[in-house]
Amino acid sequence: MKSIAATLALLFAAAGPALGATPLDGAWYFECGADIPDTDNKTVIADDRIVTGDVICDIKEVKRIGGEGQVWRLTNSCIEKGEAWIEDVIFGFEVDYDGKILRLVEIGMDDGYALTYLACKDTSPNDDQ
Repeated sequence: MKSIAATLALLFAAAGPALGATPLDGAWYFECGADIPDTDNKTVIADDRIVTGDVICDIKEVKRIGGEGQVWRLTNSCIEKGEAWIEDVIFGFEVDYDGKILRLVEIGMDDGYALTYLACKDTSPNDDQ
């Protein structure tokens, strides 16, 4: 009985805790508009995962940067069409003077890219937003 309990405890410890919801969670877009297909325009961050088109990244670590609660460094394990890689990225909110989120900015630490996402009303027919 002790060996079963020890084995289960080891399995749960190895799996690690879920990171949980982050302020980054939601649907983010490169452009807004009902006539723009979601295929490569929509990025969804939820359930410890980032999905953009065929790219799926599992969020492995999240560290907040600074005390404002607007910037985070993430380590992700990504895969696209059988190719896998680990990436370090920084996500940060651009906010107005009232604290309203205007944009989400992503900076690729390894590849040196910057992307800007918008918070648009989801236009897919299955959502009621």
